[in-house]
Amino acid sequence: MVFNDKFVNLDNWQHDAGIEISGGEVVNTAASSQWAWKVLETPLDTSKPFRLSTRVFIGDVSFWVGFANGTVGDNPSTFTNADILYGGYTNLNTRLQWRYSQSISSIGGDILSGYKRISIVSDGDTVTFTVCDDDNNVIVWEGRYKAAKATYNHLVIRFFNTGTSKVDTFSFADSWNQFGDADLEDEIKAVIMKDSVTPGSVSAAENRSFVVIPKLTNDKHRLILYSHGYLGNWTATIGSTRMHYSSEMAKRGYCVVSLDGGGNHNGHWTVTTQAYKVRQKLMSILKFHHKVFTVGHSMGALFALNFAKDYPDMVSRICLLGGHTNLLWRYYGFYGVERSSSINGQYNCNEATFLYATRGRNPYEYFNTFAKYPILAIHAELETIVEEKFTVDLVNNINALGGDATYLKLAGSSDHSDPMHWDSDAHEPFFNLSSDEDLGKPSNALSNMSGTVRIS
Repeated sequence: MVFNDKFVNLDNWQHDAGIEISGGEVVNTAASSQWAWKVLETPLDTSKPFRLSTRVFIGDVSFWVGFANGTVGDNPSTFTNADILYGGYTNLNTRLQWRYSQSISSIGGDILSGYKRISIVSDGDTVTFTVCDDDNNVIVWEGRYKAAKATYNHLVIRFFNTGTSKVDTFSFADSWNQFGDADLEDEIKAVIMKDSVTPGSVSAAENRSFVVIPKLTNDKHRLILYSHGYLGNWTATIGSTRMHYSSEMAKRGYCVVSLDGGGNHNGHWTVTTQAYKVRQKLMSILKFHHKVFTVGHSMGALFALNFAKDYPDMVSRICLLGGHTNLLWRYYGFYGVERSSSINGQYNCNEATFLYATRGRNPYEYFNTFAKYPILAIHAELETIVEEKFTVDLVNNINALGGDATYLKLAGSSDHSDPMHWDSDAHEPFFNLSSDEDLGKPSNALSNMSGTVRIS
């Protein structure tokens, strides 16, 4: 089921007396709270994927868009209605808020008035509420595990009182399929869990991923698996990095899986298994090429390389950003790198058991393995957190074995998190060298799984 409305009229909606159409936008002309609602032909099943996208003008009045329950044909909009799943803007707090049943939470600071796109997306497990600017860049987000109710039977818009806030488009699909109108199509932004995890548990952060999928087409999507490195995650947006990188790459046609750090994104089994399972889940909903691109910042470079080692027939190209490729492992204490007691706490090992504890996760022992992949390594020239030497050594050793590794130096930069690491204009030409044919499943691949990996 797909429903689109550009609001030429309100023929498809029931509404209170104060709700009107003005210039193709829904507004409230009354001094009190007013509602518009539409009964769904088939109730929304929240155990399956669905998506809602609305374009709104945030002004000086509170409003909400989303889902509610009520008797078919009756107004579902009583203020005490507990069966609510929607998000919007509340001028009492001058911020965006998320309403989940009768609970309500603020999810962002003060925002500028103007047009924003509000989306509610679910993969059947996690419900994601995002707000983007008119360029589709994420402003704020909120992820909740499972919807409060198993079904919802109404689409709703609620305005609290007269003001400048208005809604000009409304699209809903009980799937992740296209809306059927190119003018209404939007990027899908969703939090994906690799498997059932209790919200707030220690393992939750190590299992969730933020996904940005470009405007849907009938073609297969190109997939980037991206790790932020040790203790890094997509919850902290820094300039053009992290979530903005995902948005920028989506504009270029790439789907980005942005893996939450959770302290484990250092190339061990946990993160590569998470990436594998998220890929599997996405491929059960949409069409993707068999091969992916891996990207890693800092210690995420270990993930980008080790995913290719674990799943050798799934990776097309690798991009390393400020690569922490071996700082805590084989070269510990060499080349002026300071030793740290964290080697015992992080890996529960000492020098005598070091190779066992790293379980073959050190890329410096597998240059021949990585020589088969085109690699782009970007590094700030003057930074001291991760010495440039490690990136240079990696590139030189791989190329000495006939590989295709390129080093892009950020001349004069000393910033380990320099936004230029995430320059989509530098990444896109590198990824675009892989054709759709290159991204297909190799004829000698017997199954989706390759390598020796711990899936548990």
